Amino acid sequence: MSIVRNGIDIDRDGKEASWQKDAVEIRTREPKHILFLCMANSIRSQMAEGLAKAILKDSKRFSPSTLMISSAGAIPGYGVHESVVAVLQEEGIEVSGQFAKGAGEVDLQSVDVVITLCAEEVCPIELIEKAGAVMRVHWKLPDPSSIFLRGSEDRLLPFRKIREILRERLQFLLM
Repeated sequence: MSIVRNGIDIDRDGKEASWQKDAVEIRTREPKHILFLCMANSIRSQMAEGLAKAILKDSKRFSPSTLMISSAGAIPGYGVHESVVAVLQEEGIEVSGQFAKGAGEVDLQSVDVVITLCAEEVCPIELIEKAGAVMRVHWKLPDPSSIFLRGSEDRLLPFRKIREILRERLQFLLM
């Protein structure tokens, strides 16, 4: 849990949240290819890819022609989770044409930055090692499909929460 002070997330120890420090470091490296990585490439990494591509269109820092955004998974699932498609469509972002990819389907040699999005499950670290000398950042996010919110019949609520966390981080990184 963190609090916001002067627009900066502060963790329990009063330090700047690590994701913000990581974002600043990523920007200084001027990456050409950011890869979002999780286990199945059907929820968090797909959501991050869709949001990042949408944010990139309005970015003054990067452009879609100079920064490639992709996602992959250790064990690709059967496609983009229907709730990811739904919560991104609420924002006018279309990802129904995206598909689950394994890390072997991404040009790992072109990747500058890998952002892992796993929480409790084991992140596919060995896939990052194949990418060579890259910056690895970990944004620990729970799997929204495994979150049950008592008193809520809205099955999309956990997906919306993850969407908003990712939006905040990606806007900070890319804008």
